[in-house]
Amino acid sequence: MRFGFRSTFKSLFNVRSWIAWNSLRDNASFIRGAYQSILKSKPKYAKPQTFSEAVQQYGYTEEFLKQQHEKFLFASRAYLCALTVGCSYLGWLAYTQAYLSAAVMLPFNFLLFSFYFRESFWAMQVEKRKLGLSFIDWVNGHLG
Repeated sequence: MRFGFRSTFKSLFNVRSWIAWNSLRDNASFIRGAYQSILKSKPKYAKPQTFSEAVQQYGYTEEFLKQQHEKFLFASRAYLCALTVGCSYLGWLAYTQAYLSAAVMLPFNFLLFSFYFRESFWAMQVEKRKLGLSFIDWVNGHLG
């Protein structure tokens, strides 16, 4: 270890060590690289897969698909019941002017709807034996 005026003065006024210069530089470099990879990367589009290709790829049997369809329908009905109860409770909260509680219940109902949608959408895809369907297809399947 060095003693003396110069080394003491240098260590007392080493601004780079005070502000953790090396760490800041490394973090800035990482952030810059992350932004560049996000902004400059081109999306890679995969060829859409048909339902029969997916069944063949994963080795699903007709019995397995039937069981999965039944499970999706059961789960979607359970979520629909929970959503119905949640919406009824939300209506009651609004009726009793418990607006803060209703504001908390609203996103919970959106979550329940998303679970219901996911399960019923998967059931619809298995039932129609088609992948790549849209929300509009799901709505038309429920209304039509």
